[in-house]
Amino acid sequence: KEAEKHRTTVLSEVEQKARQATQDLKMAIEHLINARVSGEPLKEVLSDKDFVKELIISAMNSWKDGKEVEIFIPKSLKIVEADLRAKIHKHLSGLKVTPSAHLKSGFQIENKDKGYLLSFTDADFHALFAPYLTAVVRKVLFSPGK
Repeated sequence: KEAEKHRTTVLSEVEQKARQATQDLKMAIEHLINARVSGEPLKEVLSDKDFVKELIISAMNSWKDGKEVEIFIPKSLKIVEADLRAKIHKHLSGLKVTPSAHLKSGFQIENKDKGYLLSFTDADFHALFAPYLTAVVRKVLFSPGK
């Protein structure tokens, strides 16, 4: 009786650990898929100097919220700084363009008048899209019968 009880306990624990290992593996795959889909592609796009420059120009040409605006760009975009100023300055005379050592990609817009900062970096877009990607990936990985 005792041997049978011990065998049942061990088998139950092995089954539980196998389910947990499967669950952990699916979670690891989910994280890898999310990183692959949203990590590198976003970083690559937001490191493209021409794309980011056009994105900033487009955003600032539509800007209507105050005159004291500062745009922070990565130091790698310093070469487009003068072009940005020239193309945006006609709409925003108080515009400042500041290369920033802490930005690796994307850009940030700070409105000094109103006291807020809008951030458009790869980390920001990843944080925005990751929950949606996770939901889709989780459905595929964890739906019954898979």
